[in-house]
Amino acid sequence: MGSGVRRQCSGHLAGDQGGCPDDGEHRRRQHHQRVFRGGTHRRRRLRPLRGLQGGGRGTDPRGGPGTRRTQSTGQRARPGPGGQRRQPDAEHGRLSHGGGPSPVPAPTDDDRRPDRLPALARLSGVVFRHRSDGRRRRRAGVHVRPEAEAQPAETHVRPVNPATLVPLSPIAVTAATELDEAAARADAALRSPWAVDGRRRAAALHGWGEALTAHTDELAEALVTETGKTITEAHQEIRACADALTYNAGLARHLGGVAGTLPDGTMAHVTRQPVGVTAFVVPWNWPMLLLLRDLAPALAAGVTALVKPAPQTSLVTSRVLALGRAAGLPDDVAHLVVGGTEVGRAAVSHPLVRAVAFTGSTAVGTEILQATGAGMKRTLLELGGKGALVICADADVPAAVAAAVRAAVVTAGQMCMACTRVLVARPAYRNVLERLTDGLDSIRVGHPGDPTTDMGPLVSPAAGERLGQTLADARLRHDVHGGQQVHLDGLPGYFVRPAVVTVVTPESPIVQRELFAPVVTVEPFDDDSEAVRLVNATDYGLAASVWTRDVHRAWRIARGIEAGTVWVNGYNHSYPETPSGGFKSSGIGRTRGLVGVEQFTELKHIHFAVPAAGKPA
Repeated sequence: MGSGVRRQCSGHLAGDQGGCPDDGEHRRRQHHQRVFRGGTHRRRRLRPLRGLQGGGRGTDPRGGPGTRRTQSTGQRARPGPGGQRRQPDAEHGRLSHGGGPSPVPAPTDDDRRPDRLPALARLSGVVFRHRSDGRRRRRAGVHVRPEAEAQPAETHVRPVNPATLVPLSPIAVTAATELDEAAARADAALRSPWAVDGRRRAAALHGWGEALTAHTDELAEALVTETGKTITEAHQEIRACADALTYNAGLARHLGGVAGTLPDGTMAHVTRQPVGVTAFVVPWNWPMLLLLRDLAPALAAGVTALVKPAPQTSLVTSRVLALGRAAGLPDDVAHLVVGGTEVGRAAVSHPLVRAVAFTGSTAVGTEILQATGAGMKRTLLELGGKGALVICADADVPAAVAAAVRAAVVTAGQMCMACTRVLVARPAYRNVLERLTDGLDSIRVGHPGDPTTDMGPLVSPAAGERLGQTLADARLRHDVHGGQQVHLDGLPGYFVRPAVVTVVTPESPIVQRELFAPVVTVEPFDDDSEAVRLVNATDYGLAASVWTRDVHRAWRIARGIEAGTVWVNGYNHSYPETPSGGFKSSGIGRTRGLVGVEQFTELKHIHFAVPAAGKPA
């Protein structure tokens, strides 16, 4: 399933999930993880429990009262979520990220109240530390060799803080035998009470949502450090995760079937049962939400899971799963499997895996579909997008432009649903262009841990260099405003100004390719039918937005747009109740809502030949 950093060859899965499909140069986008390259970090080995579950503060030599947190040489006291500068001698119970934003307070005693989350108290001495010196590597799940620290460099990956470029804790690569063990345990768990006890599943999901809320500050800091997203976005992501878990907890007890009498007097029952072990391959840009958006409904349906995060965000993912186990998720229901190309290939094609849920580029998704097709596996794909925002002549222009600006810079534009195209009715074109340019110019680019920052860095300098080349090429053909690299004191990561590109055509490469960067193209249209044609002019169909005061026009344009989600007078409004997914090259299947649960089930018809009264069977 391939390798490489940006370029992809036909028939091979690229090592990165991000990518601009069919873009001529086969350039890989950066928003999704290097799909199949990574590893897991170590855990303490105090007793035979998996993951980070079990043991109190006093039993962990690395935790407990009196243990002093060692600060990374690259770490500075920076503004935290509350805007106050934190000192480097913070107490042990904080999450330390070498070179990243300052640590946030540890969970309070209220967070660990026995009447609220009794199992979480056992985790108080197990706090992830993103260390630049490589010490205290943790094991997350059952799939890491204890001798990982002694392994040569190629057996682990080392995520890097996108803002500071300080390496985080090394993550050991999972062995094939360990993946086999995880798959076997997940398969065995399908025959446990988990698969049939909806009440138990509901309680675990509900408790997991409470656990995430109780550990919001810790998780938000981890998201900022591992993804480079702003602290504001990090808190939004955690709230959305808790909401998804709570919603799907309710659905866990509402999966039923139908029964009826047939014309010949016999009985038919149609039931649902879990599809089986499911592999979840998750990108780096929204690592918690894009995992739990799919995993929560799958667990509500009774499946068991192998979770393959991006190496860049494996630490926060392992912490999220540990909180789930502490809140009541059985140990063998969800297994963390961190690795590179070979591990990803093995997870997707493993004979015990019956379904795959993948979020990433269209190019990689296509190759995963080929791999899963050979095994007739259920496959859910959410792939690339070129989000278009249509502004009609009668629209509320200030509100529409404000929405476009926000949607263009979310996660520094490294999001499949980001607004990358603005289509404007010709009479409003000049007004919209001026407002859009001014709005993007006003975006505050800075340290992602500062609550006043609007946009953080790109995920890596390599991503920035590719964007710089793309904009240099665009300046030869189009009008480009913005897009310059921003140099910030003490932050060597790649920061950039948002860019507006005009004088483009639907065929322009910058319109057709998914750039995964804060770049917006602006095109005029003359009537509603042309607006629909322009929106549909790419191979993507993930999301779009229409702004108008005329409800009939809104319906007409929305129905004509080939996209899985169309917002009217809004953008990026996503809820666990509403299905989402893509048309065309943007994906297969739907997540969220009741359909999001049902897609992880198999329908089974059971027929009873009931004999007539008084006659033997």
